[in-house]
Amino acid sequence: MAENEILDLKTSSRWRRTRAALAKPDLSVAAMAECAADNLQSELQRSLAQVFRKGQTLLTILQAVDEHPSAMRAAIRIFQDQQLARIARDAAKAAVTKDISTIAQCAADMLIDGLMKQALILANNNGCFQDRQRIEALESALTNEFSVRRSTLVAVIETSLQGQPVKKLKTVRKNRIPMTAGAAVLIPLAIVKRGGNHVPRPY
Repeated sequence: MAENEILDLKTSSRWRRTRAALAKPDLSVAAMAECAADNLQSELQRSLAQVFRKGQTLLTILQAVDEHPSAMRAAIRIFQDQQLARIARDAAKAAVTKDISTIAQCAADMLIDGLMKQALILANNNGCFQDRQRIEALESALTNEFSVRRSTLVAVIETSLQGQPVKKLKTVRKNRIPMTAGAAVLIPLAIVKRGGNHVPRPY
């Protein structure tokens, strides 16, 4: 995975705060989820700012969806972040309608899915999160944390799909959804439902 791709979060510098948190023997699931989500959000802000500062928007990808496959390949090849371009392409194909808002929601869910997988892999490599129950609890907690940040990400993607300039993501740290047993079950279903019918996949 190239360093300039949106989900390339493997470098130690990008995970500095999360790795520091994982070093604490008494780290709770909730604290880990919040730290990882905040860490990823700040990295996403930086990555998206770099992508869109160069001028192109995701509208170029959206316009190539109904053209010859070679046109799409060319659009992806020249886009600043090819992985983000592929996510936009797949979201446009998977969304139940051609409405830009729906496509943006689908793309955001695909992006969040990839970010969560990265966080879970990192946690699973840590001794205190190798237990299956703790990993499952962490996945639910991460879903909660990302659901809070989802609307801001959707707005940024939708703006770019419309061909408009994009500003940095705003930091979201309030109005968290209480993690009740019911919420842990319902939140993942709600995220998929809002984003359209698509199957999460690695990019």
